[in-house]
Amino acid sequence: MVFRFIYRELSISTIVSRKSIDSVNVFIKSTILLTVIIASIIYNNPLQQLVLLLYPLCSIILSRDYRLYIHSLKAPLIPAMLVSSLYLVFSRLEYADILAAFNIGLRIIVIASSILVYIATTNPIHLAYLFEKLRLPKWAPLSTILTWRLIPYTMRVADEAYVVSRLKGDSLWRSLVSTTATLLVRADSLVQTLYFYTTESSVGDYTLKPLVSNWSRVNTIAYVLYSSTVLLLVYLLSF
Repeated sequence: MVFRFIYRELSISTIVSRKSIDSVNVFIKSTILLTVIIASIIYNNPLQQLVLLLYPLCSIILSRDYRLYIHSLKAPLIPAMLVSSLYLVFSRLEYADILAAFNIGLRIIVIASSILVYIATTNPIHLAYLFEKLRLPKWAPLSTILTWRLIPYTMRVADEAYVVSRLKGDSLWRSLVSTTATLLVRADSLVQTLYFYTTESSVGDYTLKPLVSNWSRVNTIAYVLYSSTVLLLVYLLSF
């Protein structure tokens, strides 16, 4: 049941839908995400970690998908509790140890929820185009699109196959077989679709730019203000 809960919450938290994709500049969003992760690693005050939990809410406010925020917090909850419990088992159970265990759990939730919200509110085409602008190898934008599309699809297909196997009374390995077969067909279809991009871009000036929607200046400014406020509060709490 524990793994079933984690699996379901991760699946819901990483399925990209049109209504959850905001128009914030992907370079700015990626930079702020990295800054939040570094801040979560550096600062050990539990209060600062709690303030950092407001960061995923910034994307949710702009995307207006508040259920995603709840699922992004629930998904890493059990792993965080397990890691904190293991830390306490091998500690002296003093006040400092309990505080450290609590802080470890919060850090896991902050980092995991921030990454899940980033995945669910980022268009893979935007991220692939960013890699293209940075002149990374052609496999970088290609693998980005494949990964961003296949991971949510994998989790959804596996979940459906699991439910069907349970209803039919079959063993779990049968659902894995059907999941693998479905994913092979889907992956092959995506590779064939993107083959044109990899071949044409290697000999011409083909680009993903026509597929990229314009950034919203208002949403980007609002996102920067929300995120900067959270990071500023975390910094001030260090004094």
